[in-house]
Amino acid sequence: MLTKAILFDLDGTLLDRSSSLEAFLPNQYERFHSILKTTNYKQFRERFLHLDQNGYVWKDQVYQQMEGEFKLPLNSWIPLISDYVKGFAQDCVAFPDTHRLLQSLTKQEYKLGLITNGVGDFQRQNIKHLQLDNFFDTVHISEIEGMKKPDPRLFQRALQNLGVTAEESIFVGDHEEKDIKGAQSIGMKTVRIDHSNTILESLADEVVYSCNQLQQLFVR
Repeated sequence: MLTKAILFDLDGTLLDRSSSLEAFLPNQYERFHSILKTTNYKQFRERFLHLDQNGYVWKDQVYQQMEGEFKLPLNSWIPLISDYVKGFAQDCVAFPDTHRLLQSLTKQEYKLGLITNGVGDFQRQNIKHLQLDNFFDTVHISEIEGMKKPDPRLFQRALQNLGVTAEESIFVGDHEEKDIKGAQSIGMKTVRIDHSNTILESLADEVVYSCNQLQQLFVR
């Protein structure tokens, strides 16, 4: 069946979270050096990345844990989380060729959707800063929708908004459980993107390793 719509995950698929954090964390450490002086930047960075668990632990928990471990002033986590919410978007970056990929798909008249887990305002800021908002016909953020991937209802809602069926659609993501299995549960075809080139196996219909490879996959 002809593919009419392509839907994407955000973090780890279009947004390069690792590079974004490597830009954000030194800036935050510099801004808050007066309260972070009990630790050096290397310790701060390493502990943040460990506690963050690739973004699957929300930052209030991360900063509260770091406050205790580094013996920071009481309630230091509050300005740190506020700075993260407001400042991360300024340092976030997309993977190479992301815009070229989306421009190509738009020119080929695919309908495009975005489904991402996360906090509404935070993810909206990231999408806007990356200048991705104008590419998508529908955007679904888990906090706003009241459900998160891999809940099949979230994928179904996006397809309904696009006016397409699961059989006419493909989902692209980096996470096996939340993206690939979630989309497959309603009958969508899937592509897993592995920017780190570390995947050994996947249930996805296709595996690609860059946005450039992904673009070639969807040439009509």
